[in-house]
Amino acid sequence: MRILFTSDQRSAPSTAINLPNFRRLSEIEGVAFTAFERDYENYDVILFMGYDPDVAGVRSANPGALAGIIDPRARDETQVAMADFVIVNGLEMQDWCAAHNPNIFTYPIYPFFHWEPIRHTAKETLTIGYHGNKIHLQTMFPHVIAALKKLSETHKIELRAIYNIAQLGAFDPSLFDDAGVTLTSVQWSETVYEKHLPDMDIGIAPNLIPVPPSKEGMAPLSPYSRWYDEHPSDCLLRCKKNSNAGRVFVFAQYGIPVVADFTPSMGQVIRDGRNGFLAESAEGWHRALKRLADSRQLRQRMGERLCADCRQDYSIEALNVSLIDFIRGLDRKPPEPLDIQPDWSGIKAGQSKKRSLSTRIKRRTQG
Repeated sequence: MRILFTSDQRSAPSTAINLPNFRRLSEIEGVAFTAFERDYENYDVILFMGYDPDVAGVRSANPGALAGIIDPRARDETQVAMADFVIVNGLEMQDWCAAHNPNIFTYPIYPFFHWEPIRHTAKETLTIGYHGNKIHLQTMFPHVIAALKKLSETHKIELRAIYNIAQLGAFDPSLFDDAGVTLTSVQWSETVYEKHLPDMDIGIAPNLIPVPPSKEGMAPLSPYSRWYDEHPSDCLLRCKKNSNAGRVFVFAQYGIPVVADFTPSMGQVIRDGRNGFLAESAEGWHRALKRLADSRQLRQRMGERLCADCRQDYSIEALNVSLIDFIRGLDRKPPEPLDIQPDWSGIKAGQSKKRSLSTRIKRRTQG
């Protein structure tokens, strides 16, 4: 199987992180791997990065080849539908792609270096680490920042944030004014991990887009009062379709336990209370962070479990073998997109104020 990996965005973060992992496909018997060519006619499988897929070009130059898109973008529905398959980074994007292409393989995006847990020690200043896009640093406001400020009342904290400062600008440190939190911003590069991760104590992975507190946030979304047994205490979560757990694997390889917002992909990797914690509210975040901050032993135990769990379930070797099996098993017929449109017309705003759905079901079954 001759595989071509290609994109014009060679230095883009997703390309830079994915290429070394996909290059290891050549370790599998019968697989040859080439990068950044455009002679589609010489390959059996062409893998495009989501930045610039050219599925039509493959169809024209080599109709017998399979075209796949790695890390697709939500704006490219047409390209996703035209491709033979897509390689997504998490459950959220898998669910979005299901409407456009049923041939989906989930391959978490993360830079691989080793699976070697650090030894956690008691320290005067606790180093809480972040790795990812600047946007997720911004989404820490207000809930995660409030939790960190509260934690700073009992612990000295350094928040060490690794992201692309050169491209995106620096995160605003004034958000931590009047708190015992020191913000250290570190420019992301492919070689930054060995220097900055080994002395981190806790990793954080904020992923949710902040919404107002329940009562204010739920009001405009609840026109069907009591139809679904709504209540002001309901949990309203909002995240992007490209949310994923890739940032967890960076910490996992060093055995650093992680606290994360509870989005679907995070819940798939982090087993709450075993290898990390999931939280949504400021209080939930503070509880999780404080438990880890208070106990070197808990950090060690959870960090080692996170490392072992991720190595077992998401190693690059295992992912690549599964990917080749997936490609070999594909039907050569073009996939057909689904177009399922739920019908909301049977539910009218306000009509359920008279009787809740559960009451009507009960009366029907009794009658």
